Amino acid sequence: MKFTKTLASIAAAAIAVSSLAVSAFAGSITFSDTAWWTQKDLKIEDILEGNKPEDVESITFTSDTTFFLGYNSTKVTDEKTGSTWKQDATAADTYTVSDAVLAPQEIEGNTVNPAFSVMLSKGDGVDYTINWKVNLKSTEPADPVEPGETEAPAEPAAPADVTIANSGKTVIDSGLVRTNIINAWTGDDATVIADKAAFAGANKISVKFTVTDFTTPFKAWISMADSKWECQFWGEGNTGNANAKCTPVEVTGNGTYVVTIDLDKVIDGMEFIAVCTDLKAAEGDAIPTIAIDQVKINEEITVVPGETTEPTEPGKSDPVNPGDCSGEPVNPPTGAAVAVIPAVLAAAAVATTGIVLKKRSK
Repeated sequence: MKFTKTLASIAAAAIAVSSLAVSAFAGSITFSDTAWWTQKDLKIEDILEGNKPEDVESITFTSDTTFFLGYNSTKVTDEKTGSTWKQDATAADTYTVSDAVLAPQEIEGNTVNPAFSVMLSKGDGVDYTINWKVNLKSTEPADPVEPGETEAPAEPAAPADVTIANSGKTVIDSGLVRTNIINAWTGDDATVIADKAAFAGANKISVKFTVTDFTTPFKAWISMADSKWECQFWGEGNTGNANAKCTPVEVTGNGTYVVTIDLDKVIDGMEFIAVCTDLKAAEGDAIPTIAIDQVKINEEITVVPGETTEPTEPGKSDPVNPGDCSGEPVNPPTGAAVAVIPAVLAAAAVATTGIVLKKRSK
């Protein structure tokens, strides 16, 4: 088992903190599973990485494969037994935890200690990495607000197209088909076709895409995480979803489709975004090409009935082994071993957050 810990570098110049929570890198754990269930317990000191429990807003766990997370919650999860252990029955590639016990405390008359475990159920013997980062509470005092007044929320930018370099590369990731728009975690330039900063001021994102070489019906949606990890969406029902809503579009054949995601906040930029699907595929399978035609913020794209679109030089569909990295998370949402690399902040300093993942070695 490999264990990696990294710290975020902080520039000498002052850093403006404008978010509700400030992200800091903590570490990652890499291990494999050959028995269809392998559990690794994490130490609270490794998760917090020197931060005080009272300063922690939440903790985000992410990987490019699905995994299980269990932890002691600040709430009783089983009234009959008084248990505080919380664990989802369905694996996911991203969890954001804000109700974890981070220091010994009394709950319903019992002393509950911090406890975190991550679990894999793969049976393939392949190394996968699970990362975590601590989201700290803001230390800046809020601007005073006069009695009876409320602070005005950030105004969204005017509707605008996001420039894309090409129509992207359709891949298989953890057994599911998708096309990345921004996924720097793969280390592959083909998975980054837009600028993160181009999404500043957005609270709605609309993507038009064209499907060719259709095989079977599937659902498609936008998976994303903004630059502060305040707005996230990884699919319907995913526990990592926060301040975002996206209704999947039904893809029933070759043609042009539009999918739109609405955000509860105006974001400063984008960390990850992709058109993801529930279309299962394995190495060597024929898969459709999902070519990104247009990305727009703050206005839903419309498709004229009967419209056909010539995709702009789509990247080749590239089947990969299930679990191989095309990024995420998540994944963002789905598949391979990764390592946390700290984000270096420039001297002029705007705070940036995120995780840079690299492909696992086989």
